[in-house]
Amino acid sequence: MVDLLTEIQMCTDNLVRLMYESLGNIQKDQSIEEEPLTNEDIETMASTLVNQSKKIDSLIDSLQPLLSKTEIQQLNELQELQNKNDNLTLILEKRVETAEYWLNVVQSALKEISISQVGI
Repeated sequence: MVDLLTEIQMCTDNLVRLMYESLGNIQKDQSIEEEPLTNEDIETMASTLVNQSKKIDSLIDSLQPLLSKTEIQQLNELQELQNKNDNLTLILEKRVETAEYWLNVVQSALKEISISQVGI
């Protein structure tokens, strides 16, 4: 999942692209071979631009709860996340250690089996 700021950036990039394309299509000096835009085409482009702008506004508004936290609250939250991450890292390391132990046990058993089979 994309974080909120990345999504805002993607929407802004999309809005800029849409505006660029719209302005290019609406210019008076379009080449003769292109079909002229209908009112419906222009309305569709305008509607798309408005919808994209509204989406950006909505995403920015959703940032407000994050911005209302004090620096100390944010630092405490980061510390809690770091502690959880550290604990999960320890658990993962123990599980990897256990898995490596059992891998060695299985490899030793397979080696003994192959040696005993060759000896027959």
